[in-house]
Amino acid sequence: MSLAKNFEDNVKEQLSKYKHTWVFRIYDQTAGFKGINSPADFVVYNHPHMFLLELKTIHSNTLNFTSGIRENQWEGLEIASKVNGIVAGVMVWFVEKDITAFITIQELVKLRDSGKKSLSSQDAIKFGLVIKGKKKRIYYDYDFTELLRGV
Repeated sequence: MSLAKNFEDNVKEQLSKYKHTWVFRIYDQTAGFKGINSPADFVVYNHPHMFLLELKTIHSNTLNFTSGIRENQWEGLEIASKVNGIVAGVMVWFVEKDITAFITIQELVKLRDSGKKSLSSQDAIKFGLVIKGKKKRIYYDYDFTELLRGV
């Protein structure tokens, strides 16, 4: 399995351990082919919030807005974020920087609309929520408490 898929499995497993939390993995094996376009990797519910989470694993210092986030993801996450109680965004693991952060789609749209072409690890720290965790060998044991409060 790829590093990215293992990251997704790790996040799902850890989120599932939180009391009163439901995690559903949206499988999108076709990545837009045959008319299938899911805006996120996961739907997570932890009262009173529902989260749409798109996970990205980045080996460089930046997440490119054009090639890193599909148009249907921009649209779907933004539409969902307008519903009261839904938190939608992107969780980015900057592998080489040992940084994982969650950035709401609203913040990403502001950055994109201001002319930025990508999200750097420093932007993720500044505009997002850094997900703290303890590194094991490659992956982390994350503390999602702050995220589940609703950002």
